[in-house]
Amino acid sequence: MKFFTGSITVSALLGLVACGGTTAPLTFAEIDTAGDELADRLASIPYTDPATLPTSGSATYDGYIRVEVASAYVVAGEMEMTASFAGAGDLSGRVYNVVGDDGFKYGGELDLDNSILDRTADTSIDYTYGMDMTGTLNGDGEDMVVDAYLLGDFTGLGHEYIEGVAEGTITAGGIAQNITGGGFVGEKR
Repeated sequence: MKFFTGSITVSALLGLVACGGTTAPLTFAEIDTAGDELADRLASIPYTDPATLPTSGSATYDGYIRVEVASAYVVAGEMEMTASFAGAGDLSGRVYNVVGDDGFKYGGELDLDNSILDRTADTSIDYTYGMDMTGTLNGDGEDMVVDAYLLGDFTGLGHEYIEGVAEGTITAGGIAQNITGGGFVGEKR
């Protein structure tokens, strides 16, 4: 298993259609493969210089996130993030369709909010943005409370992609476990 290290193209998966003409929720394997492919593609694309980000307008990104918990199990999900560039900038979004590496589908979504955008970041040593990833997922009669933080950069000359890492904890059954590895990637709509 490989953690996302760059970005992957989302458009390839948008063609997956369920019976009745609606998009089917992706499986863990589909999310994992799409994330790795986008990450591989982004590995050769430079980060966007934060000083060149727009000062107005917004961009929405579709992508994938994957985290390893306590070096014991892995969950992945789809994500949607919107960057509003006016003023100090604001990032928000959600993580949904969360699936375990065992195929178990968790109920609920995670919120992406409470962000910081640093237009002066040196992307060789700093991240351009950070935001909370919080919420409760449920399944098998037990809630999983996620208290995590995403750190990332825009990638490409026109900030076409996002990528970064996840850190924090997931608490289930009263026991908090660390996210021991994780990342996310996405592509502008």
